[in-house]
Amino acid sequence: VPFLVAEAMSSNIGGTATLVGDPPNIIIAARAGLSYTDFLIHLAPFVVVLMAVFLATCRVLFRQDLRATGPAADPHGNPETAELRPRDAIRDPRLLAISLFVLGVVTVTFVLHTVLHVEPAVPALIGGLALLAASRLPTHEVIADVEWPTLVFFAGLFVMVGALVN
Repeated sequence: VPFLVAEAMSSNIGGTATLVGDPPNIIIAARAGLSYTDFLIHLAPFVVVLMAVFLATCRVLFRQDLRATGPAADPHGNPETAELRPRDAIRDPRLLAISLFVLGVVTVTFVLHTVLHVEPAVPALIGGLALLAASRLPTHEVIADVEWPTLVFFAGLFVMVGALVN
């Protein structure tokens, strides 16, 4: 439970820092004429402080749940965890490197979107398509893994945002 609470709250807190972090941010930015950089400059420092306060609060609230006991307290005492290696989670180092590069380019493009005169959605879509091409995965398999109900929900949400802004 502590890890799920921390993940959900951290996601919400972190999403506040950027224009594309949460759907309400897009509404606010559209109405106020704010750019990605405006959001980052004004909210990121606040979010860093808020995240530090949240982590300290989690440490106090969940101190009993975060304390290791039993065989897992000794990293070599539990055979299941002793054999885990974080590097084994990376199945395709080439794709990881490409993904990090594309993420960097998309982030820089978000920051420069007012200079480049493009909406933030354009570099996001181009980055996603570039990763689809670079992954060399069959397109039909990727499309089958898309969460279509969530995607349709957000598409509808952004249509409503567009209607409210105009």
